[in-house]
Amino acid sequence: MVLPAEKRNALSAVYAFMRHADDISDEPGMDPQQKRQKLSDWLEATKAVFAGNATDDPVLMALADAQKKFKIPAELF
Repeated sequence: MVLPAEKRNALSAVYAFMRHADDISDEPGMDPQQKRQKLSDWLEATKAVFAGNATDDPVLMALADAQKKFKIPAELF
């Protein structure tokens, strides 16, 4: 709560992105190859949004905004 709203929103977007990746990796009943594929798909979708492609995923929209606004190197994701 001590961060300015703009930074707080960006941090929330990064957290949501990482949380989704964590949820994929913790998915019960999914074999490791499926998990790897879903994580790879999530990363590819992220890269596409960073490259300027449209998305309807609110997490990726917010993450792309934070990445651009705060000049976060894409390779960190």
